[in-house]
Amino acid sequence: FYVVGGVVYYDVSPLTLVLLTVISYGVLCLFDRFTRKKAPLGKEFRVLVTCGGATASLRVLYDSGNSLTEPFSGSPVMVARREALDGLLPAEVHEALQQPATVRGGEAGTATAVKSRLRLVPFRSVGGEGLLPAFRPDHMTVVTSDGTGRDITGAFVAVTDAIGRGEYDGLIGSDIADALTGMAGTAPHPHRKGKGGNGDADR
Repeated sequence: FYVVGGVVYYDVSPLTLVLLTVISYGVLCLFDRFTRKKAPLGKEFRVLVTCGGATASLRVLYDSGNSLTEPFSGSPVMVARREALDGLLPAEVHEALQQPATVRGGEAGTATAVKSRLRLVPFRSVGGEGLLPAFRPDHMTVVTSDGTGRDITGAFVAVTDAIGRGEYDGLIGSDIADALTGMAGTAPHPHRKGKGGNGDADR
């Protein structure tokens, strides 16, 4: 190739360029086909969250853009509306949510969450970025519309006031939804089962 006046010129004929482009596209498509994760079994799920002896059933939506993980453990995170969990939220979560700065990453809310040994999960969305208070329930199960279920105890639940997705109570990402496909490595940390909802064991 040649560089003239800061412009790069390649000595390639148009036909060769087209052929190489088609070949490259084909190779990338094959690579993506054999390496990407399988699509989850459907878009809608039900998640049973148990904490402190109480259980809530949440209607959740699979969101391929949700790749949230808890920074310390790497466990997947489900985002849920506070209203759907009001009956079983630990007291420290209620306290953290009373601090508006928590969701926006402010010092007051952060201090409250750290003091109560919650986890703060960084997020980024179209509307901005910040931190969501999260806790680890005593038990979690994700269930498909046909009744197929999988224990996902060990995952975290990040709480927010609004989801913005219609009638749904929460959002899950591939790390949780793919557990239903039976893929190896997608179940969130089975050795962490039975830990408390505040995640003290990881500290």
